[in-house]
Amino acid sequence: MRSTLDSPAFEAGKQGQQQPQKVTHMNNEIKNIIAVANELLQDGETCGSTGEQIAAAFILNRMEYLPMSHLVVIEAWQRLGVSWQAYVMEIKQDHMHLIKITAG
Repeated sequence: MRSTLDSPAFEAGKQGQQQPQKVTHMNNEIKNIIAVANELLQDGETCGSTGEQIAAAFILNRMEYLPMSHLVVIEAWQRLGVSWQAYVMEIKQDHMHLIKITAG
């Protein structure tokens, strides 16, 4: 499902009117975290790495998506490390329009 970030719909969304004024470069880690977050929302599961799953849980504010081995929230946050914590904050600030949050 990670290929959705390379799809024409994803590209159109990046170029559409919902695009924020601030344009930042998205590295592969950020793209993968966004894809994992969308997989979790759509399917409730993902084959993403442990770090991607933890980051996605924080982006979505859904701690039930933390991997079973990282159920203590502060330990999960620390597990990400400084770089990945920064990815979470960047996604929350600049890329939430790419998360496909569905209503109820």
